[in-house]
Amino acid sequence: MAESSGPVLGNGKIVWTHEMRVAVWLLFDTLKFDRTTRTAVFNALYKDYLETLGLPDGANYSRIEAQYHEHRRSSAAWRATMISIASETIEQEELLSRIQDMASHLGYGIDHLSTLTRRADITDVPGTVVTRSRKRGRTVAPEAVTNPIERNKRATVGAGMTLSPPLTPPKTRAIAQIPKQRRPEATVLHSTETGHRVWLTPEEHLETQNAWVPVSDLEAHPPLAGGLLYRYVRCLRLRCESLR
Repeated sequence: MAESSGPVLGNGKIVWTHEMRVAVWLLFDTLKFDRTTRTAVFNALYKDYLETLGLPDGANYSRIEAQYHEHRRSSAAWRATMISIASETIEQEELLSRIQDMASHLGYGIDHLSTLTRRADITDVPGTVVTRSRKRGRTVAPEAVTNPIERNKRATVGAGMTLSPPLTPPKTRAIAQIPKQRRPEATVLHSTETGHRVWLTPEEHLETQNAWVPVSDLEAHPPLAGGLLYRYVRCLRLRCESLR
């Protein structure tokens, strides 16, 4: 659709400017508002201009939607608009902010997105929504801001897919089982602090009941006069014997 040199005032015909086409694209393709919100926001943004064209009540939805579908016809005006949209200029970002502010000012929010958008773009966290703007991407949920530890546990992959670390089951205490084999002289079944059970002789079991006496470092590691001291330590589960 070719642009004329200037608007003809008062005849009710809309002469579309570059900014208006970008706004239509953002309303339909990026933000995906429903038809009521698109119409209200568009008419509020360009109220004064539309009045000069003889449209004091603004444009109806069908006219706005028809202009959006013009981009598929590859007109010269829309080709220039699409090139500008692809470059994501500062002006486009400012216009997007104006649209969002106007929608909020008029009382339109997440409930006024299109049905398809509500079904496909709204995440399972209340208050978040995904748009197709590459710069904005996914908005951050309040929980993700206030809980950075939980946020770091999840790595964003692709569009909406996340990887979470596998859950590690808590360590449980070993189930105490009675040993099937025992020495003939071992007649006492003893349970350790770790939950294991072992057959001991009465003498061995008596030693396990004695209180542990702390040993100083000097006694545990006496100075050596010279040479090497070899020790072979035979450890049982409940006591250690030092053979010298």
